[in-house]
Amino acid sequence: MPLFPAILIALSTALSPELRGAEPPLEHNDYLAIRDVAAFVTHKLPQNLNYYLGIGRGPAGLMAYLQLTQKENASTFPFSAPCCDCADIAHFNPETHAAILAPFFETFLPKEERLNGKRLIVIDDTLSGGTLLFFLEALKHYYKSRKQSVPQLGVVALAVSPGRLKVRTEIERTGALILEVDLNLFPAAARLISSGAHKAWAEYENPEIALESGSPLGPRPEFIALKKKMASFLLRDDSLASELIQTCWIQVALFR
Repeated sequence: MPLFPAILIALSTALSPELRGAEPPLEHNDYLAIRDVAAFVTHKLPQNLNYYLGIGRGPAGLMAYLQLTQKENASTFPFSAPCCDCADIAHFNPETHAAILAPFFETFLPKEERLNGKRLIVIDDTLSGGTLLFFLEALKHYYKSRKQSVPQLGVVALAVSPGRLKVRTEIERTGALILEVDLNLFPAAARLISSGAHKAWAEYENPEIALESGSPLGPRPEFIALKKKMASFLLRDDSLASELIQTCWIQVALFR
C-alpha cells in the first residue's frame, strides 16, 4: 500500500452520511476504561514533561479524553504507514517518503513553542510496532533535514498482546523511550481499540481514504461528537480533581 500523497487541509462541517443520527460508541464503562488508560499513561509520563501525539485513527477515544483534560498538551496526527502490522515491517525511505510526509509534519506536529522542551510521546494501537517505528524514522529525518534539534522522543504502544513488539529493539535504537500498555488490564478499552470502534469517529480521516474519496482532510465533526459524549461523562466524574473538571469545562466551551 503506497503512502498517502499530500492533500489540502480543509474543515468538514457535517457528519458523514453513514454516521448521521448515530451516537458515538461510548458507554460509561468505556469512559472509565479510557480514563484509566489515560491515568496510567500520564502517571508514567507526566504532562509537565511530555506532550502526547496520537497517530492514525486507532487511539481516537484516548486522544479525545487527553485533549479534554490536558489543555494544549495533546493532539492527533493523520497517518498511515505501508504494511504497518504485517510480516515484513516497512521502513522509512527518505527518497520515497520524505517529500510526501513533509507537508503533514509541517501542519500537524506541535510547534516548538507548544512543545516547550517536552518529550514528544507518540501514541498508537499496535501489534508489531511497525507504524511507530516508521513514524519515528520519518520524524527524525524531518527535523534533521531542517537542521532542527530532534526533541526527546517516546512511544506509547497500546497493545492487546504485550511484550510482543516485533521492532522493540529497532525503536530503542532511535533513542525513544517505550511505554507498552497492556490493554488486557483494561478490558473495555481493549475491546474498543481492538475492534476499531472509534476509528470512524477519529479527528482526521485516514489520509489514503480521504484521497480516494475526494473528501477533505481536516478536523471532523465526528470527533467533536465523540469529545462531547466523553465530556458528558467526565464532567460528572466525582473521582477527578476540580481543576481537571475546570479544564474540561474550558474545552467543552470551545466546541459548543
